[in-house]
Amino acid sequence: MIRLKWLKILLALIVIGISSYGLVTNDYSYNFLSIFFLGVFFLILGFENLKNKKSQGVSIFSIIVSIFLFFVTCISFF
Repeated sequence: MIRLKWLKILLALIVIGISSYGLVTNDYSYNFLSIFFLGVFFLILGFENLKNKKSQGVSIFSIIVSIFLFFVTCISFF
């Protein structure tokens, strides 16, 4: 459980860092990495909520959003 917490924090910092870099330099070539790591973050969040049985609706929505973000990453990468 503690590992997932640190992984979520690390993924959030990576997304913030890549997005900040893009905003400061107006170079959006790494935007697909930000979307990919955001998808991984939502996937972990969804599975963690499913495992803890907190709120199934939010966890399923998080997994659907992560699948959509992976799809967007694939489209923007190729």
